[in-house]
Amino acid sequence: MDRVSAHLEDVPGKWKHKALNAKHAPTEGESEALRRRAGLLSAALRPGSPNLKAIQMMRLGWPAYGQTEQDIEAALLLYARATDRFPAWAVGIACNRFVEGRASIKWDDSQVPSPPQV
Repeated sequence: MDRVSAHLEDVPGKWKHKALNAKHAPTEGESEALRRRAGLLSAALRPGSPNLKAIQMMRLGWPAYGQTEQDIEAALLLYARATDRFPAWAVGIACNRFVEGRASIKWDDSQVPSPPQV
């Protein structure tokens, strides 16, 4: 991407914007690499994103009967909000303890743990 970055030009009157002359446009492979990178960066900006993978894995251990995709997404955001002040490794350990039945708090193990319980 250095090849493309080296040819970025300032846009007059728009100090935050850059332009790229068409003759320096990225190849199809470079464009795909940029799209993948943009997706990774976008995912990293989601609240609590370092913790979401561990939470998603934990929630797979319990059925989600009748939940729509929107319900699941809303629940994941609640978990992210409840855990975003903790490091991902700590949330991962907590989630593993629930899955393995070794959680140090009392909870009904027929139900997925609530965000505050995690």
